[in-house]
Amino acid sequence: MTHIQTTTHLKAFRYRLRPTRAQEAALNEQLRLCRNLYNSALQERRDAYRKAGKTVTGYDQMKYLTEIKAALPEYKGSTPRCFRTFSSGWIRRSKPSSGA
Repeated sequence: MTHIQTTTHLKAFRYRLRPTRAQEAALNEQLRLCRNLYNSALQERRDAYRKAGKTVTGYDQMKYLTEIKAALPEYKGSTPRCFRTFSSGWIRRSKPSSGA
């Protein structure tokens, strides 16, 4: 009896961005805001667990994004996707590219 092995192949596409200086500055600012938001959320989770033994989920924290956007005008253009991307561990999994 023969055994048929199935394999799945995933295609990946890589695009090189060539932003203008203004676009690069805007992208860096968005990245900075997302990074700050993620670090603050992570600190809140750690503090809640250490102080009260309470687990705070990302969805619990996303409920407060509208309040954050109202209180901090620089976050008005940010989307919940920014928070989801960081909370999913994208930064931990991504590796800096080598070369040019």
